[in-house]
Amino acid sequence: PSAGQLVVSPSTPSHLVLRTTFGILISNDTGANWDWLCEKAVGYGASVEDPSIAITGSDALLVATFEGLGVSPDHGCSWSLAGGVLTKALTTDVAIHLDTPANAIVLASQFASDDGGFTYTNQVFGSTNNGASWNQLGPDLDNTFVAETLDAAKSDPQRIYISGIRGQGTGAQGIFLASMNGGQNYVESSIALLSSDEHAPFIGAVDPLNANRVYVRTSGATSGRLLVTDNGGTDFRTVFSGTPLMGFALSPDGSNVYVGDSNGLYEASSADLAFTQKSNIQVQCLATIGTRIYACSVESSGFIVGASDDDGVTFAPLLHLATVRGPLSCASS
Repeated sequence: PSAGQLVVSPSTPSHLVLRTTFGILISNDTGANWDWLCEKAVGYGASVEDPSIAITGSDALLVATFEGLGVSPDHGCSWSLAGGVLTKALTTDVAIHLDTPANAIVLASQFASDDGGFTYTNQVFGSTNNGASWNQLGPDLDNTFVAETLDAAKSDPQRIYISGIRGQGTGAQGIFLASMNGGQNYVESSIALLSSDEHAPFIGAVDPLNANRVYVRTSGATSGRLLVTDNGGTDFRTVFSGTPLMGFALSPDGSNVYVGDSNGLYEASSADLAFTQKSNIQVQCLATIGTRIYACSVESSGFIVGASDDDGVTFAPLLHLATVRGPLSCASS
């Protein structure tokens, strides 16, 4: 059992949601107590998956699963799969617009055909009402690649980025798409993958003050890199290399960059991207709110979730597996 993603509510900082290998844990008191949701309650679990999670401005939970987009308007007590254009869509990522957190975007990518070459149905959908309803943003994307992740720029609500992979094995190519008009069309660029071990590029974050700066990570069985573009994806440069990168986060103003792997937590100023090691904890995920850093780790590091208020030097444990209170308590209705 382990944790892989921690999300902090954009409007209620005390509301934390943690994705684990055994379901979802919810805290409404800044990590003092954690309650459990099993995967089937949310709407997934038929296959092994680690769904992406987002929290909207109304504290609605959005979970991008292979079975569809799970939506809960009430802190996880009631769930439904989004209908309409998202009915039974195989969703791979979900994100909110940090400038207007009632607005969300979701990425769907599904195998279509192997007639003369593998093709996929790739689509982007948007919601302006905390996930209550959805519309497709622009036409279907190119069908020759698998769309993996997406994000939106806080400083430019029309800017949407998507990453994915085209091809397989040693011939695989990282794909990066940039839209300047809310997903109506995209400009494609490529990201070279260094070996068959290196998987598709995953979008880490868009700089909150500079829509042209995007952080992308790669991860394989034995290695990982952090790349950055300062021109919206025209070209990328590698700024960190190590073992598989399991955690990435920016400070809320974008001035500090954090990455984590099995060897520890590293921090750099966004001005020079010169990384120094802050801690030797085994990082499984990272998140920030204000000056606080949250990290997922393993019990041998001292916690499953910890919080640091000294820039990652020390962490106060917030969660051990044995301290989960039990199933989430909800009203009988």
